[in-house]
Amino acid sequence: MGTASISSDGTAVERKQARLFRFLAVNLSCTFLLGAIFYADPFHFWEHALSELGTTITLFGKPNLASAVIITLGTFINGRLMLEIARLYQLNDSQPLTHYKSGLMYTASLGSFISIFPNNLFHLIHSIGTGLLIGSIFLFDLILLKEGFGSHPPTLIYFLAGILSFSVLSYAVTFFMGLQIKQAAQKFCVINLLLILFQGNFHPRQADSPSAVHRPA
Repeated sequence: MGTASISSDGTAVERKQARLFRFLAVNLSCTFLLGAIFYADPFHFWEHALSELGTTITLFGKPNLASAVIITLGTFINGRLMLEIARLYQLNDSQPLTHYKSGLMYTASLGSFISIFPNNLFHLIHSIGTGLLIGSIFLFDLILLKEGFGSHPPTLIYFLAGILSFSVLSYAVTFFMGLQIKQAAQKFCVINLLLILFQGNFHPRQADSPSAVHRPA
C-alpha cells in the first residue's frame, strides 16, 4: 500500500475520533443538564456533588428515579463512546503516544461504567469508578498538552498544565479531607479536564507532509 493510502486511512480515523469526541461533549452536557433539571430536589451546582444526580434518592430523601435513569443512560453512553475512541487509537499508530492514549481511554471507559453504580448505595464502588475516570482523563490531558495542540507556545502549555494539575489536586485534597469546598473544587476540576480534552480533540491533525499527499509509491 502506498504512503498516500496509509496517510488517508490515518486521517479518516482521526476524523472519526474527532466526531466521537464531539458526541461525547454533547452527551456529557445533555446528561448533566437533564439530570439537574429532573433532580427531585433543587440542585445547587456549586454545593451539590454531580454524583448526587444519579442517586436513587435525594439528600432530603425524595425518590429520584427520573434523574437517576438519565444519568445512568448518559454515563453508559459516555463509557461506550470512550471505548470506541480507545479502539480507534489502536487502529492508528501513525501518531506518537497512541498506545498510551488508547490505554487511558480504555481505563476511563471502565471508570465510567463502574461509576454508574449509585453513589448512595455503592459509595466505595462509585468512588473507585470516578477516580479511574478522572485520573485517566487527567493523564490523557497531560499528553495532549505535551503535544502542544500542534502550535501553541511552551509558556501557554506550562500554564495550562499548571492550572489543570492544581484543579485535580485541589479536588483530591478537599475530597479526602472532607472539606465543604470540595463540591466547588469538583466543578473546577471537571471543567478544566473537559475543556482541555475537547479542545485537543475537536480538530484532527491533517497529514500535510509531502509523502502524505503525493501519488502512491
